[in-house]
Amino acid sequence: MIGSSLAAYLLAQSAITTLVSTRIDPLVLRQASAMPALVFTKISTSRPAHHGASGYGGYEVARFQIDCWATTYAGAKALGQKVRAALEGKQGVLSGAVSVNAILFVTEFDDLEPETQKFRLIQQYDIFHNEA
Repeated sequence: MIGSSLAAYLLAQSAITTLVSTRIDPLVLRQASAMPALVFTKISTSRPAHHGASGYGGYEVARFQIDCWATTYAGAKALGQKVRAALEGKQGVLSGAVSVNAILFVTEFDDLEPETQKFRLIQQYDIFHNEA
């Protein structure tokens, strides 16, 4: 549910969809996808113990990788700036019933796909949210 909520939130951001239209997909870049495009992957989930009487806080931390694909390095970087502006520090309802305590930027690094010569900016975010 958090993945589909993240995708819906990103699709609602005009600064992003101006660049990618609806090309926001889970896990893999579509083979014939126009550029630029976004791919999101949930790479881990943790459920921190709450130090209260109940022992469990009812929330989880989902780490997502967002891949910003483009035909140029500058295009990948520009898309990454839009994604970071939309996500970093976000609190409240993400989309649907997913309540977010915080989205924290973790890291970012550059990549080049040698076979296709497409550039990728890889970003990771921790999303602290209620379990739905």
